[in-house]
Amino acid sequence: MVKTMDYGDKQYYIALRGIVERKEKNWRKYAKELRESFEESRKQAETGNPTAQFNLAMHYYYGFGVEESDEEAFKWYEKAAMQGHSDAMHNYAWCYTGYGIPPDMAKYYEWEKKAAFAYYAEGQIDSAVHAVDCLADGPSDAEVIALFSQMRNDPRVQEYAAKRYSATPTFLDDLEKQLKKESLT
Repeated sequence: MVKTMDYGDKQYYIALRGIVERKEKNWRKYAKELRESFEESRKQAETGNPTAQFNLAMHYYYGFGVEESDEEAFKWYEKAAMQGHSDAMHNYAWCYTGYGIPPDMAKYYEWEKKAAFAYYAEGQIDSAVHAVDCLADGPSDAEVIALFSQMRNDPRVQEYAAKRYSATPTFLDDLEKQLKKESLT
């Protein structure tokens, strides 16, 4: 399954994430494939392929096919993020909450903001909304507020929010207030 995939392809990440999400359910039966995929991802990552770098970081982060290492994950997330890989930007931001490096919330918000803009530009609506939501507890940022204003009028965002947050119909209103640092009452 995994070993036949292109290790520099986003579909590989999706397959890896599927294994990650089922980690408690016999994931060890994939140990050989995970080790092979780790080795192949490492080879392609070292050539500068940002998706392979992201995939390699995932291997290190979850300890699939290699010993778990937040420090190595951070290193490879950084390489991919610096090349504009949106998922790497998001994960790189999260590293700044204390995974593999000392916490630095200013860096966290800086990279989460970059991820939000990249996700939205790529049409990854769910990830863009998630990234903006992650920024709601941070300092007020005019660029993020402007991005959210644009997103808020996007029918894809409205459709996503209606489905994902159906129990909270005021989700977009509440998020806007949080971003603008207005009271939710």
